[in-house]
Amino acid sequence: LHANPRCADQLAGSQQLLLDAAKALEFTDFRTVTQRWQQLADADGAHRNHELTHEHRNASLTQTGSQYSWSTSHGTIQGTTMNNIFTAFCDAEFLTDWETTKLNHGDNAAPDLMPRTARQRRADALVAIFETAANPTGTGRLADPVVNLTIDHDQFEQYLREQIDGTPIKIDPATVLERRCETIDGVPVDPRQAVALAIIGQVRRIVINTAGVVTDAGRLRRLFTGPLRDALIAISPRCMWLGCTIRAAIAQIDHLQPHSAGGYTDAANAAIACQHHNLFKHKHRYTPQRHPDGTWQFTRPDGERLQAPDAASLRPDQ
Repeated sequence: LHANPRCADQLAGSQQLLLDAAKALEFTDFRTVTQRWQQLADADGAHRNHELTHEHRNASLTQTGSQYSWSTSHGTIQGTTMNNIFTAFCDAEFLTDWETTKLNHGDNAAPDLMPRTARQRRADALVAIFETAANPTGTGRLADPVVNLTIDHDQFEQYLREQIDGTPIKIDPATVLERRCETIDGVPVDPRQAVALAIIGQVRRIVINTAGVVTDAGRLRRLFTGPLRDALIAISPRCMWLGCTIRAAIAQIDHLQPHSAGGYTDAANAAIACQHHNLFKHKHRYTPQRHPDGTWQFTRPDGERLQAPDAASLRPDQ
């Protein structure tokens, strides 16, 4: 951050805040915070970088002997859309192999008995994408290319006003913990592009308040099943448990206050939890609490607070 001449002079005002974040957050989360800070402190530079990345997009196919090699580069929106589609096709190829393996090996089925390697399935998934595009009358798409973007309410309103009447943007980078404009994987997105795409309905905007609670899931031209789940995954990419790296896409939605005890099924009472930690929390009666900065605190039944090293070292049998 200090090496960037366009925002180095603003670093002193946020130094303690960033140091505190470094102590409290997982490394990947802290890296995301620093990316957010730089986008706020150098908004014009970040905007130019996003524009240049999109302007310089490229794709090429090279033949060397009997082998073809693809090379492509894209901006955040196009790249995320393509990744969503590619991942869905890869998953479909995996399921095809797994069904074949179960049919051939029954109870002895195991991943190493699958007919194709992961590399081969990825290659075949890319071919399937091209074949589907060339034959759109087939069974239909396996993935909806809509991109979920998360943006805080204040940024969304400021950049919307800028596009409407040119009102200057005034955002202090020291408020970085309250700011987000990124994909669900934490990749920064140009706020101007996010607002423009939200207006024309090509993306779903997930607007959050300073407590990290969803206030607006936007409008889409295409309807989604489980929009609340999509929104929660967008703002919490991993299991809430300290040290756990299970992705939200394969985790569960947990009620902070149990539904049986009157807890509502809404964003304020929800959190991402992997199957193990969801069961662990209920079995051992741990109480989770989400702080305003998005970090979590867990309290044991005896009142003792669980610290990060203890949480990270929990074994599945504990």
